[in-house]
Formats: sequence, structure tokens, C-alpha cells
Amino acid sequence: KRMGVIKGLVLLFRFYFKNMLLVHKLPIQLKSPQVLMETLFNHEKETNNKTPYTIEIDSRIAVTYREEIEKLKTEMRNLGLISNSFEINIIFLFLIRFLGFLLAIQGKVIEGLLLQLLQFFVAPFSLFSAVSTFIALFPPLFIANYTIQIITITFLPLLPFPFNLSWANFEITNSFIFLFFVVDQIICLGCAFSTGFGESHWCGWKKLTKHFLFGLISVKTYTMIILLAGRGVKFNLAVWALDYWFGWTKKGTAFIQKKLQTHWAILFYQQHRMAHLPIVYEHAHKFHHYFHDTSPFDGHIYGSGMPEEFFMLWFESIGAMYGLLPTSINGFTLLISLANKVGHTRVENGSGGINHHPDHHTQHIKNFSSSSCIIDMYFGTSYPSNDEYEYGHFNVVKKNIGKNKDGYDIYRFEYLPGKGRSLYELDDCCFKFSFFQGSTKRFSELFSSKKIQ
Repeated sequence: KRMGVIKGLVLLFRFYFKNMLLVHKLPIQLKSPQVLMETLFNHEKETNNKTPYTIEIDSRIAVTYREEIEKLKTEMRNLGLISNSFEINIIFLFLIRFLGFLLAIQGKVIEGLLLQLLQFFVAPFSLFSAVSTFIALFPPLFIANYTIQIITITFLPLLPFPFNLSWANFEITNSFIFLFFVVDQIICLGCAFSTGFGESHWCGWKKLTKHFLFGLISVKTYTMIILLAGRGVKFNLAVWALDYWFGWTKKGTAFIQKKLQTHWAILFYQQHRMAHLPIVYEHAHKFHHYFHDTSPFDGHIYGSGMPEEFFMLWFESIGAMYGLLPTSINGFTLLISLANKVGHTRVENGSGGINHHPDHHTQHIKNFSSSSCIIDMYFGTSYPSNDEYEYGHFNVVKKNIGKNKDGYDIYRFEYLPGKGRSLYELDDCCFKFSFFQGSTKRFSELFSSKKIQ
């Protein structure tokens, strides 16, 4: 069994790095939702929306990737490994995380982090998921935040008062951690009733309570452990505010992705699709899919399953212990966290593709991308259709217009005027606390209706 696990991990990592280079060859408009949005905006401005924006690409990368991943599935199944039942994995991994949380409360953060290593004995393939998740998120989220933190910690003390901003030092206390948790839960509850996109689909109190209870361990302990690691350490609130106001982390992230000619969305697509592979799924990402459909209480900062967080948890916790503000509470990342809560909320009016990710939680092997339908359409994993999808105020149509000299189909993606809500409105809503508008009204409506179950 041990050799089978090692062989399986080798297969996974070999496929991952080999095909990372393959998908990197895709046009930047397919890899980056931000670049695509900017391109669409400029095209609309230049043509007054009289001609559709088009992207042409052959199917070589999609066909090669599909063949390779089917081969990998067969190889993984042929290993003949018999995994623990998922229920057993849940019990052990929840126990490991909860004990780590208790140790962090007692100030024994390192001991708690070391305890998390046991997850690789219970669910060894979670190692791949944890590494690939860290690789996908380190360039866009961690590098920019920690570069800013290191620069300010190094040079601010050299300045005289008040320019050294020492007057804005802020210490993380138990009260702050508790308040952070309460506010986070209130936001989740608010999203369950209404978001910036309109009324949320009401799943009933019984089901919502299950999501809440499961999320306490599976989702919320991540940030709590990191904050407990930074308890007693002083962080500079002025630097946090300046970073948010001037968008340093956001701009740094955009700069890094531009230089790498990639985007975390395509790295996420590959990591996410592989996370659903046989055996691998039961060891890690299935924690994020425990319930059919989804709720804002399942919306992690990074949208991952608990065992996939290992290296991020270590990185942020140790950084916090040494005075580096965790990426999880960076202003830019908090907005991403809000977008994740909204993105994990099924909305009654799903126009514009707003239910793209909730549909993944009902279909499981469709809609692997975070937000850009064109990636799924190209690779053939789009729901409800690979040939047509509503994306904001566009109707995206995929047409087969012939074959290239090597015999691969040539796809043309046309962005035609649609009836959905504005793409720019959708992007803006994700980063506003506008879901509070209507949440109270929605709450009272549900209490006075027969929808309470």
C-alpha cells in the first residue's frame, strides 16, 4: 500500500507539472478573467458593441489534456488502493484540526501545526492537493502581501516619530479574534438571505444549520488558528489601511500575474479538476463538497477543502508569529473572501452566470473554473452547455469553424450581446457589502412565510 501511495503521488505531480506548461500556452484571454474583462470593455468602447468580440483557438491543448487526464484516472484506479471510507476520514481529520485549534488557543501553535502532519497518514493524497493549492495561490496572493509586510517592518522603524507609524500599532487579542469570527458569521448569514445580486435561494433553516455546523471546523478554524498564532503580536493598522486604500497588494498581484503571463484562475482550474480525481477527491476536496449544493458558510477565503490548506496554514501562522500580517486579513484578501461567500450562494435570479460555481456543487464534475466560463467551455467541462453560456451581459457561443493542418478542430468563441446583467456590475457587486441591502427585508419575509422549514 505504501508503494502504491508513492507511485500515485508521483503520477499526480508528474501530470500536474507537465500539464501546467501545456495550459500555459493558452491565450491570456482564456487564462485571465481580468484581462478578458478589460479586452471586452475596450472592444465595446471601440466598436460601440456593433461587432462581437471573437477568440479563435484550436482544440489541441484541450484534446491533449483530456486524453492525459483520462489516462491518469485509469492509472490511479489500477493502483488498486483501498482508501478509508470518507466518513472515517472526516472523523480523523476533523479531530486533528480541532485538537490543533485547541492547542493554538493554549498558545501552543507550533505543536498544533505539527499535529496537522497526521493528515498525511490518514489521507496521504491530500499532500498533492495541499501542494497544488499552495502553488496556485502563492504567486497571486502571498508574494505581494508579504513583500509589502517585509518592506514596512524593515524600514518603518528607521523613521522618526510620527512618520514611523508606531502610533498605529495594533495588537491581536482574544476579543478581536472573537469579534472577527462573529462578523464573519453575520456576513455569511446575510448572504444566505440576500446578496448584491438579489435574493438568495432559500434552502431552509435545517439545511443552513448543517452548513453552519460543518463549516465551523472545515472552514472557520483556518483563520482562527492563524489569528491565534498572531495573538499578542503588534501589526500596523496604518499600513493595512494604506495598502487597502492605494491597492498595493492588488496592484502587486496584477503585476506578478502579468509578468508570469498567467493568472491564478487557470492554475486553479487545473488544481481543482485534479482534486476531483479518483481517491484524491476523498482525501481532500470532498470536504468542500460534503453537502449537495452550497451555502455562504462553505465559502472559504480560498474556496478549498480543509485538507488542501495545510501549507497555507503553516505559512500564514508562522508569518503571523513573526509579525507579518496574515494574507487572510489583508484588505484585498478580505474582499476576495466576501466574493467567495457570495460565489458560494445560489441566487434566485441566476442571470449573467452568477450561479456558475453553485452549479459546480450540484454537478461536481462541471464548472471547474472559478468564474470564467470560457475555460470550461474550451475544455468541455461547462454546465449546462459547452456550446453556449451567459456571461454577464454577453452570450458566449462556441462554434466549430473547421480544422487546422494537424486535424484539430478550430473553435471560435463569440461574445454576442445578451440579456444578462452587466458583466461590470457583477464584478463590482462581488467587492461590495451591498448584500446587506435587502438582507433584513428578506429575513423578515422568510419569517412571515411558509418557507421556514
